[in-house]
Parts: sequence; structure tokens; C-alpha cells
Amino acid sequence: MGSSASSIVKPDADANAGTDVIEYLNNYTPPKAPTYPVDIHKQTPFNEYNLNFNGGSVTVHRSRMIELRPVIVEFVHIAIFDGSRSDPDNPFTPGTSLSDTLSFLERERSDSAHLLNAVFITPLALSSPPPEFSRVKNPTATNPETEDFVFAGVTNLDYISPRNLVGELGINIFPFARGGITATHTIALMMRYTLNLPSEGGLGLRRLQWRTVAANGPSMGLSRKMGFESEGITRYEMLVWEGRNWNGHDGREGDASTVIVVAVWLGFPSFRRDPGSKYDPALRDPAVRDPAVRDPALRDPAVRDPAVRDPAVRDPAVRDPALEIQELARPSPFSTVDHELARKARKLRAGLEQLFPDIGQVPRWYWEARKINYDALDRLASCAELGTCSDAQKSVVVFASFQFGKSPFPSLSHLLRYRNRIDLLLGLHFAGWRSGENIWARSIMDGYEYLGHTMLIAYGTMDMVYMHDYLGDSIKLYLAEGEVIDQCVDRNNTVYQHDPMITGDFQDPERRGCIKRKGFEEGIPLWKLFAFQWWAFPRHPWGARWTLSAENYTEWGGGNNQFLGYTIAKDCMAIVVPKRKVNRGFILAKHLEYFEDTFAWPGMLDSITKSLQPMIDTDTGEPEPFTLLAMAGPVDEDGQASPVPPDEPHERILNVGTQSQQIWRENVAASKFMLGIGLPWYSPSPWESLCYGVPYINVIVEWDRASPWDKSQWRTQQDQLQQLGPPQVYHVHANNKAELEFAMTRAASHPIERYIHPSMTLKAVADRQKSLLTTDYKSEARDFMNQNFLPGESDLLL
Repeated sequence: MGSSASSIVKPDADANAGTDVIEYLNNYTPPKAPTYPVDIHKQTPFNEYNLNFNGGSVTVHRSRMIELRPVIVEFVHIAIFDGSRSDPDNPFTPGTSLSDTLSFLERERSDSAHLLNAVFITPLALSSPPPEFSRVKNPTATNPETEDFVFAGVTNLDYISPRNLVGELGINIFPFARGGITATHTIALMMRYTLNLPSEGGLGLRRLQWRTVAANGPSMGLSRKMGFESEGITRYEMLVWEGRNWNGHDGREGDASTVIVVAVWLGFPSFRRDPGSKYDPALRDPAVRDPAVRDPALRDPAVRDPAVRDPAVRDPAVRDPALEIQELARPSPFSTVDHELARKARKLRAGLEQLFPDIGQVPRWYWEARKINYDALDRLASCAELGTCSDAQKSVVVFASFQFGKSPFPSLSHLLRYRNRIDLLLGLHFAGWRSGENIWARSIMDGYEYLGHTMLIAYGTMDMVYMHDYLGDSIKLYLAEGEVIDQCVDRNNTVYQHDPMITGDFQDPERRGCIKRKGFEEGIPLWKLFAFQWWAFPRHPWGARWTLSAENYTEWGGGNNQFLGYTIAKDCMAIVVPKRKVNRGFILAKHLEYFEDTFAWPGMLDSITKSLQPMIDTDTGEPEPFTLLAMAGPVDEDGQASPVPPDEPHERILNVGTQSQQIWRENVAASKFMLGIGLPWYSPSPWESLCYGVPYINVIVEWDRASPWDKSQWRTQQDQLQQLGPPQVYHVHANNKAELEFAMTRAASHPIERYIHPSMTLKAVADRQKSLLTTDYKSEARDFMNQNFLPGESDLLL
């Protein structure tokens, strides 16, 4: 606008005298918006980029699944632009070009009250593979475990009033990361940062508000779940995206009423850590909390609403357990100090160290796995003493199978220490060797870690009984090898270890036992014991209901074991899939004997491989012939492996022998398909192949000769994949060269996207694991015993 003269009519004191016209001068000119270079800070090095935030020091905030890192333009400006464009319903965008986005980020940085954080999430927490723009290489990751986290959105903290300790939160999660834990974990981390005291690493705000469009139902629901309370609607406060009616009634486009929701320091869980403090102002930092600006009534417990303090008067229906802040290892507002639990956890830790000292004579895997217990018991004791345990943390899960554990991949000299085959198998696992059972065990541990539970590892019945003697009802579930359950039911004495320094009735030689029964009332209830069983047949005295399996055998008539399942998302999403695949297939085989009697393709791989089309090498322009790669069996002193299959030419088929997991995965991800050859059965490798966007060729081992495509009569190498078809999975009858050639040709020429079955996401697996802890198996066991009375069970107690 330029200058203008405004006229008003001024009534005269004498109405009959007419009117005077007075001219007023208005030379207002709108200020010019700041302009920035089109590439501002696009290449500013990380250590030279000034965040310019007036709230004090800036750091990274993280949970197990989420990491909030300050926005560094150099690393994330392209992803912010692409992520915002992926959400057509978002009325708040940083512009229509990269230069607009850079200008937007600079405006935010220039305002010292604003702090932008980039939201990074582990891919294993997502229900589908993340888009390419989210794979931001960001050196600000706090440790190697978070390097594969993907960029999922942005938060904005507006420090509205440093004097009054008031801030406002904004959050934008990109569409691919919505519907899971991303928003809840992000908001919880920001609440912890803003509302915790400076001595606890926070800003010490008194009030954190969140402003959302009133018509935004999901945002309103999320704010309620996270404990924000509405302070009313501000009508027509905001003008947003034109072309959209945000108020739900006729009106001008862009009109929007907003809701202000608020979280305040008084109701935040960090102030419940010491029940005796009664929010004593002396415990807070006087430098940032002026008592004069606080309402004295808020410091008097007698005048506060008891609903703020008493869990009994809170409506549990408004809390979603899946969104509990215990997933962030946050103090629970419903937790209390439990000195007895802390005492038992510490005594159990001391007893385990005394029973199983690290004297250098046991394999290192054994000691490293036991350290998992010591760390878990230390955390449990600490949170019990402070009153900061979540409900999940106080619910203990015990793994009584050698399949659980973790440590680095073994060297040959490490493996040679083991004295026999059993030691070797156990050592391989805890040294990082991954069989199907190991992958499943690791997935279960990831799931219960995601749910926030305390996990302990046991070796046999002695360990289980000893843990039960101290933690008793706190242990909600035992996952055990079938053999261990059998020993426990039989009250096996061979694992008994007496130590006069360790207290407990189970130490009495006359009362040795394991299962809860008459005469041994302190034993483990049988209904809490579940068999850890990869295969389809039951491995528990009470059958399939108490037998957990990795695959859904019931789905194809393979058995009735309870389906628990596993996820390979964490490992496979950490592997970068090359845009241009190598012109080859990958043979699924780890043992040379797989190419003998059960081999599905005798005498045909060489000729089929030679018939497949070559690919032009982009560097040399020369044709690249199609090949097959195997990693089966050992290598000799010269690093050579036995050729496979043994009865065919090998100019197009290369076997390099067993390799490390990382090399195996990278080579599968770079191949055009994975080829099954008859063995192994029910392997997790085909699922991993699909997760890399690599089709799988599945062998039909048995079928009805009169009706070869009747799936109900099939037995395949990977029955769990019968539900899928091309282009992900090609089912081929064994010894059928024409079918195999067709499948290999189609798979090589029809690439697929990454695929994770819906039942194999971390959330889906964790939901089933959670059901194990929430289902009333005690009542089921009572009904089972009444209807299926078995010899020898008359003394069992529930």
C-alpha cells in the first residue's frame, strides 16, 4: 500500500450547522519481507551452523525407537521439501521449491525463540518400507544403532515467554510414518525436554501449549492421549490454505478456528519421583522458577484436585497402553516406590553372580549373556527404589532357551574353544550366528524391549526356579525349550546346584522341585511356561495352546501351535538396496548336502542360466552374462569352496562358501531373485529376500499328480509363502525345467519393491507378544485340567 488520505465526517455541536471534513495523513508502508540467497546455508558445515536458540544448550533427545536431532540445513533441507510435498492435506508447507524451503528454514533459525528438531525413527517400527527421501545420511546420529534411522518429520518449539517459562509445540509427521509410535514418542520426548527441570536436562517450563485446527480430529485425539487439556476454541483465529473449508460450515475459504491444548509442570510425571517432596520449591532451580510468579495454592497438596494425584480416580479408558511413556523409559505417573521389589532384584543379581562367577573357564558367550541379566536387574532395582518403573518394566519375561543372546560375530579361534557340539552350537548363537531360531529369538527380545519389559535369560530349570524364588509374581511369562519344560515337569535333579550361601526353600535336598505342586507350593505355575518351538508339532505337556511357533502353521494345515511370529524388519531395512541389481540369481543353501538327494533341479541350472538375457555393463558397454551365486559349505585354506551343484558345469555358477551375515545380506539384496533348491524347510531367508525387493522361487516338493496346481495338496519348501504369488513368489514343481526357466526369466526381468508381510512388522509381532501377557491363561489352564485330566497332574497347583 502507498500513502493515502482518509476522510471522516465530524458532527458539529450544532446539528444545523452542517459538517466539517477533516483530512488525516496515513503514509503506512508494509515492511519488506527479508530476502535470502537462494542457497542459504545449503552447504554450511555442521560445525559452523548456528542454531541461534535462546533456551540454552541444545542436544539430541532419544527413545529406543525415535531420535530428535536439531535441524541442520545441509543434511535435511531436501527431505523436508520432499516430505512436505508428500502430504497434500497439510496446510502448512515450507514453500513450492527448494529455495523456498531454505528461506523458510532461515526465517525459523533467525527467530531465536524457535528451535526445529528433525524426527528420526528406526525403520523396524514402521508398517511399510520408508520412502527414499527419508534415508538421510546424517552424521549427527548419536551412536551406530541410530545411523539407519529414517527422517520422519519436524518439530518446532516456540519459546513464547522465557520470563514466564511458557513454550508452544508444533509437530509435522510425514504420512508414511503416521499411525504408529512416531508422533507419541516425539511428543513425549519434547514434553520431557520442555517440562523437566534444568537439573534433569530440561528447560523447566511451567506451561507447554499446542495449537491445532479445531477440525483436525486426529491431532485433537493425539493431544488428549498425551495428557494435554483443552482450554477452549479460538474462533476464526487463523487463515490457512485456501480451497479448503476447515470449519465444517459455509464461510470464506481458509477460515480456521483453533483449539489450544496445554500441559503444565504440575501434572508432569517427573514431579512424582519423590512422594515425600510434596513439590517442595526448594527442590527446583530458583534461578529459573521465581516463586513470586507461581500461584501459592499450587504448592499446597490439600487444595489440589485429588484426581491429579490419585490413580484410582483416573479413568483408565482414556489411556492407551500402547502409547504409555514407559516405552521411552520415562517415569510412570502411576508408579510408586517399591523397596521390596528393589531388594529382591538386587539379591537375585548378587546370587546369580555368586552361583555363576566369571572365572574364565566358561565360554565367553555364556558370561556375556549373563551380563544381560545383571544390567536388567540393576535397572529394575533402580526404578523400583525411585518409583519410576513403568507397569511393563515391573512385568518380567524369562527366556529359558539357549537361542537367546547377543555378542560379536565369532572368529575361528573363538569357535575352537568349544569342547563339544552342544558348546559349539551355544557359542555360535551368542557369538552372533543366526539360525532361524536365533532370528526368531532376537525378534522376540526386540518386541519385549519395544514394549518396555524386563528380560532375563535362564539356562535350565535351576535358573528358572532361582529367579522365580525371588521375583515370583513379577515374572509373567517363561519362554523355554521343550526339553527344559520336560525337565521341570519331571522335577529333574541333574541340574540341581546346592550352595549354602544362597537362600531359598528349593535348596532343601528333600524338597527339590520346579513346577508348582502340592509339597512344592513355591514352584513355577505350569500355565506360565510356554514352549519355544520353531516346528509345527507341540512341545508342551498341555499341547499346542502352550506351544509358540515362528510360522502360522494353522494357516496351511500344518498344525495348531499358537502363532507368535517374528520380524526381520530391523536387519533387512538396515541394508541399502542398490538401484541397479547385479545380473544374477542367488541360491539359498548353506550346506553342501542340500545339493544331494533332495536337490530339486538336477542337471538343469547351467543350461537355464545360459539362456537368460545378458545385461549391458554401463561402464564398459559390454554384455554382462547372467550367473548364479551360492554361499554354501566351508572354504579351504586357499579360500576356495566346493563347486555346486557337483554334477554340472560351473562357468556360470559360483560358490564362494559360507560368508558373514553382512556379506550374505548385501549379496542377496544385489541379486535379481533367490532360488530355493528343496532345503532348508521353513527358512526366514525368503522373507528377508522379499524385504530387499528380491523375488523368491519356491520349490513344490509334493503335489497331486492329477491336479498339480491344487495348492491344498502341495507341500513346498516354504509353505509359509503359499499365500503369495508372482511377482513376489514363483511356485515351481521340482524337476520341471520348463517351469523353472519361466520363473527365473520372469523374476529376473520383473523387479519388485521391498515387501514385509503385515504379520511381520514389529508392531504386529509386539501385539501378539503383548497378548501373551494380557490373556488369562490361568483360567484357561483350570478349564483345560478339568476337561483333560492327565495322569500325574493330580498334585499340580495353579
